[in-house]
Amino acid sequence: WEVSGRRFNSLIVAPGAVLAAGQRGDPKTPVSFLAAIDIASGKDIWYEELPAPPVKGGAAIDRDGRIVVSLAGGQILCFAGAE
Repeated sequence: WEVSGRRFNSLIVAPGAVLAAGQRGDPKTPVSFLAAIDIASGKDIWYEELPAPPVKGGAAIDRDGRIVVSLAGGQILCFAGAE
């Protein structure tokens, strides 16, 4: 599969999915995002817009599956599944 219209700052390969943080859309007015992309189909499993661009290499997953993303300007976001 091929992804167009997205620029990635951080990628994490997980079983069955790629976690991607970056920007999409017009370079003059990009929208920052975090998405889990299905490896087999290339379609988003889930997608979340971010309030600022993610820094390069600024995404991580901890052993409990929480996703941490560092954003430009120093903000850090943590995403976790519903309990």
